Amino acid sequence: MTKPLEWQPLWDMMEANPTEWIPTTENMYWQMLGALPPAKMLGANFLVGEPERHNGKGEAVYACFTKFGDTYKARYLTLNEFMAEHGFMPARELR
Repeated sequence: MTKPLEWQPLWDMMEANPTEWIPTTENMYWQMLGALPPAKMLGANFLVGEPERHNGKGEAVYACFTKFGDTYKARYLTLNEFMAEHGFMPARELR
């Protein structure tokens, strides 16, 4: 398992591995949650309040942090990717 990363080493690893969840620390999770109101939060999953950049489609790309059990991880996601990964479909949509 990869050692949990914080700050610049975390950002660099997230950039280099855009489809992977990168291990981070509980401290980093709470630092990012408290830095700004989240752009979106569902359970223990949140997008940091300001985007890191915009992708080629013009979509905002955020640092996303999540908690898997007692493990904390991060990766860059757009709002649509976040909702696809962490969102849910209301029952009325299933009819």
